[in-house]
Amino acid sequence: MPRILLLGASGTGTTSTAKILAAKFGCFHGDSDTYFWVPSDPPFTTPRTYDKIQDLLVPDLERHLDFVLSGSFCGWGDAIIPYLDFVFLLVAPTDLRLQRIMKREQALRGSQIEAGGSEHAKFNAFLEWSRAYDVGGVSRSRKLHDDWMGNLSCKKAVIDSSKPHMPANVRICCLT
Repeated sequence: MPRILLLGASGTGTTSTAKILAAKFGCFHGDSDTYFWVPSDPPFTTPRTYDKIQDLLVPDLERHLDFVLSGSFCGWGDAIIPYLDFVFLLVAPTDLRLQRIMKREQALRGSQIEAGGSEHAKFNAFLEWSRAYDVGGVSRSRKLHDDWMGNLSCKKAVIDSSKPHMPANVRICCLT
């Protein structure tokens, strides 16, 4: 079983697709948010220290012979690099990604993200950050991902995740 990383902009389906692949292969799924952020309510408010991330990440890599990881580990999670067999960059048009994000966040947070809601300003800032992925200047960008992937020695590919039902159509057989 290969060790796989799916990365891309928010809204490209990295986590959803990774969960499907991990279930299909019967292996561990780890998401970058689980390692990077301290659990909180609301979520994604406090990043972990570099040392704490490594304390969580490296044992998972050592413990699981097979895995599918999702998210951007660039820089702070470079400990995964020697373990990777495949890296797939998922891409989708910005407008589609933002639609997916809005749908997901509405389902998770409901009225909290609407005008006057407790998370409205934070949600709008997240949308602007997500929109900037393709043009750069933010902590996670297409340029960062392309540059990071350019330094990897494992197999790499770009997948257009804008296709309908993309996760169900991923050809698992080509990975083994």
